[in-house]
Amino acid sequence: MERPLKYQWLIDAHNLKDQCPLNPISSNLKAYRWASNKWEIADNLLPKLEFDKKWGFVPRKIDNSESFICSCCGLSMFSSLEAAKTTFSNIYERHRLLLGYTHVSEIDLKIEDGVMTAENDHKHFDFFEYEEADLISKAKIIDNL
Repeated sequence: MERPLKYQWLIDAHNLKDQCPLNPISSNLKAYRWASNKWEIADNLLPKLEFDKKWGFVPRKIDNSESFICSCCGLSMFSSLEAAKTTFSNIYERHRLLLGYTHVSEIDLKIEDGVMTAENDHKHFDFFEYEEADLISKAKIIDNL
């Protein structure tokens, strides 16, 4: 039996035709995620769609493709600190300010925490946590962006 995802309801609400996440994999690794020291750790660990809804933000990017919507139901992460910082620094300064991120958090992911997509060339992946996972206790802010 498959383990339930914490935000399966968010995926289901979008009636995606394709499996989400597509081709999930499991791995133990240190992951890095953009964060803000102005928000609670729990808010730093919300999927984009849920974060935007909670805080009343207009979607940051308009893309109605199923792969994009699926990605927004997971947590955007990087497999290296350098990749997280480099990717952020490559965003236009005005957009960086609008996003509100100020720091990088580190999370020691374990297989029992959830599943992820394969990394892309920028060492980015989406993580879909299991219902019983406790990423809040594992996340810590480690560096400025």
